[in-house]
Amino acid sequence: MKIGTETNADFRRILFTNCTISETNRALGIIVRDGAVVSDVVFSNIVLDCRRRPFFWWGNGEAFHFTVLKRNEGSKVGRIENVRIQGVSGGVEGTSTVTGFAGVGEDAYASIRNITLADIHLALHAESERDKRATDGIAISNAEGIDLRAVALDWDAQAPESKWAHGLALRTVRNFRIAQFENRSVPQNREAAVLL
Repeated sequence: MKIGTETNADFRRILFTNCTISETNRALGIIVRDGAVVSDVVFSNIVLDCRRRPFFWWGNGEAFHFTVLKRNEGSKVGRIENVRIQGVSGGVEGTSTVTGFAGVGEDAYASIRNITLADIHLALHAESERDKRATDGIAISNAEGIDLRAVALDWDAQAPESKWAHGLALRTVRNFRIAQFENRSVPQNREAAVLL
């Protein structure tokens, strides 16, 4: 279920609920490339099954992928704001990401704001493809106002991947709240922190 990449006009007040997503290469996506605003979006009560596909497919077997990019040098920078993912569970093979546009100073936090992840349970499995891409359970960068509540990651201890590192990686993120984050079955790299 995806909004974008073509985002020449705003998307507002959208609800995805009570869905089962099977054998997909990415379950939930918001990709802003053309300067629009995507806001007030809810993904709720979703069961998913995400698997890696060959390199020419978009997606990496992740539960969600939200990103703000510029389609070309002249494109405006858009925004993703006020998004809630709640009551989502299932198996994945990739790192779920929230990635804002990499600006400077205040602009580093301007493109993604107010994202809530609540009641999320993901089981991370070994990747189906040879080119291993998964590193962290969830990676968030260039964002502001991140709220994680009751998020749990279960890593497959029977088939660990060598690149698996952190349960949660936050880079250039401010104003975040974490309430009950569980990282079960530590990844292969036992020296890596649960939270980066």
